[in-house]
Amino acid sequence: ITSWTLRILQGPKNMSQKQKYQKWKQKNLMLRSLLEVKTTMTTILLSKLKKKQQQIMLTMVKKRTILMQQVNLLQMVLRITLTNSKKKQRLQMNLRNILVILKMKQRTKEMQL
Repeated sequence: ITSWTLRILQGPKNMSQKQKYQKWKQKNLMLRSLLEVKTTMTTILLSKLKKKQQQIMLTMVKKRTILMQQVNLLQMVLRITLTNSKKKQRLQMNLRNILVILKMKQRTKEMQL
């Protein structure tokens, strides 16, 4: 043990030094407790932040899933609409052809009469 450590362990010798030492000791204790409080609060805030981050990630995943479902639904509707419009076009073509054939038959009948 060094002489300096021994002096600290024994404490100050005269009264004014003792008072200074007591004040320093009190201030040191206050600073230590303040540091502990700050450390604890920082830890609490960090855990809250992590929870919030997890919640945000979860909601983002949920929203993304919902968006993907909506996109899939829209794609299906679009496919159905496209096939329906193709079918409609085919039907219209068939109808036109039938009309043309009917008109031709009508004309041939008229010609025969």
